[in-house]
Amino acid sequence: MADDIEDVSFLPGDTLNRKSLYEPSLPQRCRQLICTKGKATAIIVGMGIFILLVALIAAFARSGSRTCDGQTTESVTPTAAPVEDYIATNGEKFPWRNIRLPPSISPLEYDIYLHPNLTQRKFSGDVTIKCQVLEKTDFVVLHSRDLVVTQVSVKTLPDNDEKKITNQLEYTKNEQIYLKLESSVSSGDKIHIKMHFEGKLIKKLSGFYLGTYTDSHQVIRYLASTQFEPTAARQAFPCFDEPAMKANFSMSIVRDKDYKALFNMPLISSTPTNGLMRDKFQQSVKMSTYLVAFIVCDFDSITNKTKAGTNVTVWAPKDQISQAHYALQVAVNVLDCYNKLFDIPYPLPKQDLVAIPDFSSGAMENWGLITYRMTAVLYDPVHSSTRDKEWVAIVVAHELAHQWFGNLVTMKWWDDLWLNEGFATFVEYLGTESLNETWKMEQQFFELTLSPALTYDSVKSSHPIATPVHNPDQINDLFDSISYFKGASVIRMLKTFLGEADFNK
Repeated sequence: MADDIEDVSFLPGDTLNRKSLYEPSLPQRCRQLICTKGKATAIIVGMGIFILLVALIAAFARSGSRTCDGQTTESVTPTAAPVEDYIATNGEKFPWRNIRLPPSISPLEYDIYLHPNLTQRKFSGDVTIKCQVLEKTDFVVLHSRDLVVTQVSVKTLPDNDEKKITNQLEYTKNEQIYLKLESSVSSGDKIHIKMHFEGKLIKKLSGFYLGTYTDSHQVIRYLASTQFEPTAARQAFPCFDEPAMKANFSMSIVRDKDYKALFNMPLISSTPTNGLMRDKFQQSVKMSTYLVAFIVCDFDSITNKTKAGTNVTVWAPKDQISQAHYALQVAVNVLDCYNKLFDIPYPLPKQDLVAIPDFSSGAMENWGLITYRMTAVLYDPVHSSTRDKEWVAIVVAHELAHQWFGNLVTMKWWDDLWLNEGFATFVEYLGTESLNETWKMEQQFFELTLSPALTYDSVKSSHPIATPVHNPDQINDLFDSISYFKGASVIRMLKTFLGEADFNK
């Protein structure tokens, strides 16, 4: 969920600027003004002189006016914005001139090996990408950002014949790598692209980043976690980082013995290696890169099962795991509700919910490994309010709705983000209503979603719910109240028009 969505209050008065309660209004300020006749005359004369000076300056500065020496000045034609040069990091021209990747190659499978070093604040790894060639081509373009990529090879399958790479270029503005092949690969071929990569593990809030928290003994603890939506998977490993380019992902992670590694899928094996542990995970279902997630931490966990047998686990720092029981209860019940409502079983064998100390959004719907801001998943029945309890339920229900709307069914490109977030926002009310009917979530929809949608849609900065986007900055701007609240309101209107029975079909 977007950060500004979490800040919406359940209490209408909480959004008021309390400072305004103690300041005079504009009419009151006007009534407080006292001015003598002399001062008023001076102000009027001064304003007249100022206006006259501005008019004279404008007259002498207009196009074609004469200077003091009798020469005529010429008007200056505005210079057009420079055309993008597309210069790679080595100074050469970058041949691919589109923010979107070419449609000639589509990924099928990723095999990722990752070694994060939390002490030295860096990570390294290898990725092998099995791809399908859809159109004859002699080049490959994929995404990478803030990574050092080396040892690149391209091989055709199944004979593993290596295709010589005659040129490797990087264009940082579009976050792309270009591989020029000596000879073409044909439509229908399958290829392996293998790369070694290295990156910095630092404190930021996107990509694969370093996080910290302080335990009850005032000891600083470290963890490494991910936040890839919308375009940050490329900061963790080279990839085809577009939502329509779905693939299966296999993952191996090296960790310290005192830590745990988490991935979208369950753990297969843990093998000792040079004093460390190497964890290997099951291959994922076919999914977009922005839904991939992995975490290295020292958290504790609690587990339960849904009626369908799905393992649901909540992870949190050891000192706070006692506050995770409510979120676990909500997740199990809401998954049961959605399985029945959608009539499509949850497709993964497990669902993890992880409380992340350093997190930019309210939560992120990574398939099988949802990450949350700690306030959105932890609930202390002794100290937390009823509002906190309801908020945890809503956020958990929202992210679980994404496991179907967004993960199982995904937009082709980000201009349809409103369908992703709008459906999840609409369905979160159904999931939360199944937990506690006394909350009357259907009535709260008007206050929490419809009313803010109308407010945000009434200002000049509003935009259509379906908006064309062409670069990562524009994509990030779409995660706003229009996509969430207006999108959900339109979907609710559609349900009311069609009727519940037809809508659910």
